[in-house]
Amino acid sequence: MPDYKYKQGAKLPNINVEKFYLENFSLALDDYLAEEIIDLRAGHYEKFYKVKKANVLTFKFLKDNKVVSHWAKHYRGILLKHLATNNISSIAEFLASNIEGLKLVEIQEKKNIKLLVMQIE
Repeated sequence: MPDYKYKQGAKLPNINVEKFYLENFSLALDDYLAEEIIDLRAGHYEKFYKVKKANVLTFKFLKDNKVVSHWAKHYRGILLKHLATNNISSIAEFLASNIEGLKLVEIQEKKNIKLLVMQIE
């Protein structure tokens, strides 16, 4: 296989990638996923699958009251490490925990989704 690189947001000829994933994988993911999801996807990938049947946590990171975009992957990694090393298995456990270097400043709720706004300390 030749070198492969498909950049985020790139378009393929004759196919809408987001629509393809929505139409071909949504039902299977709905059946597979748990009732609670801690969603660490980058915002770009949220349009490939919309969680309907579960309670979901998503995140936004702020530094000096500005949204962090370039380094957001780094902070999602910190969250993942925290989940794994503390064996967190529910949203309630996550909300009751403290994450070094991050402070919860706001929770925005919309339908089944809670957006946690985290301040980088």
